Amino acid sequence: MQERMTNRNLPLPTFKIDKNFEILERSMEAGEVFRLERSFLALVDVESQEKVREWLRPEHEQVSLEVNMLTSNGELVLVDVYVGWESELHAEVLVIKKDEAFSRVLGQLTKLRARLQDTNIELMHEKERLELLAEENRRLSAPFIPLSEEVGLVSMFGMLDREKIQSIEVKLLQEIYEDSADTIIFDFTASGEVTNDGVRALKSMFKSLAIMGCELLIAGVNQEVAKSFKQYEVQKWNIRFIHSLERALKSMDVTS
Repeated sequence: MQERMTNRNLPLPTFKIDKNFEILERSMEAGEVFRLERSFLALVDVESQEKVREWLRPEHEQVSLEVNMLTSNGELVLVDVYVGWESELHAEVLVIKKDEAFSRVLGQLTKLRARLQDTNIELMHEKERLELLAEENRRLSAPFIPLSEEVGLVSMFGMLDREKIQSIEVKLLQEIYEDSADTIIFDFTASGEVTNDGVRALKSMFKSLAIMGCELLIAGVNQEVAKSFKQYEVQKWNIRFIHSLERALKSMDVTS
């Protein structure tokens, strides 16, 4: 059904809608104040739409509601909506703005909500940036240093958990593959706590290196980490344990 614009004497926005909320007629005032949407629901703020769906029904016959509506310039205003059903098919809707003071406060709240939404987006972007920095930091926690054509050194720093080991593993395996080193010295002197998941991740990485044919020397491991390595049988993957990095370098006939 094509909508009509009515010229009513009442200087207030009025609408004629059907039970599906489609606008059949609107007053000139309604056309000036609100956007020319086909559905009355499109003029109602999202947070008020459920209330409108619940109460603008023929079985309620006459009802008044307080809702937020969007004006033609995008402003959110608080209004009283008065509804009377002519039949089960059509309803007359009268819209009256609340006091301007309420509208100003509501407008400020709307702007605040928009600012909070923008802030949430900024925080989300900042979180993503920090996560990328953390990931890069984890990857840099075990740099690969070629000591000779056959020997490379990997220094482990800080707490070693599963996430950190998995972050450095792919890059480390690629570097070792490209360098074609036969022997890799892992120096744990500067490492902190090694979690159980971290030990399991190390075991998996050492296994991959052993499959690649690398001999592994583990240096600078404290007693607690050594116990964890023994518990998870880390030593079975072509690994030799040496007390200090200095001794490991001397055994490989390289200098630090």
